[in-house]
Amino acid sequence: MKTDLNKLKEHLFTLKDSLEVDKIILDKNISALSSIVERFYSKSSPYQERVKYFTQAISQLKILKKDNNPIYGFSTESIKNEISDLIDNIVEEIDNIGLPANDLKIDKSINITNNLFQSQTQSIELTFVLDILKDELSGKQIKEIKEIIEGEGEVSIKKEKLINKLKSFGENVLAGITASLITNPNIFTQL
Repeated sequence: MKTDLNKLKEHLFTLKDSLEVDKIILDKNISALSSIVERFYSKSSPYQERVKYFTQAISQLKILKKDNNPIYGFSTESIKNEISDLIDNIVEEIDNIGLPANDLKIDKSINITNNLFQSQTQSIELTFVLDILKDELSGKQIKEIKEIIEGEGEVSIKKEKLINKLKSFGENVLAGITASLITNPNIFTQL
């Protein structure tokens, strides 16, 4: 079935015109764009990767019940603008070189497979912890903490020294570190 490129471009422009900053509407726009991109572009396409990013970003904002995520530097406004730019890029590509060759072969046989597999994985990327510590502590304070951790002795003694050292930095520093950790989406969503 041959695709009418003008109708496709018209549909993309309609989608672009309906973009709003509202998370619910943006989520619907992302779903519609995802359908188009999945239909015409391979899974390894940069367009598909970008749509996956938009889906994850809007999901985080919905979980946080906010319109922006300052830790990762995106907001509903920035997502809206990036989607608009992506639509412009797709339309420009269609104008210049058309749609990519679609090598999909339709298999008319019916295959039924039923696999049950349940797995639960929890992992937290700890780079954000280092970023928080670098934001809240001075270089000298970080150096003092490293000396305690890298020093000789048992873990329990190191832990006690570390607690005392953190207390010596002041109540505001400890409160800042704790607040930054708790409000991080990687931690917040696990509470």
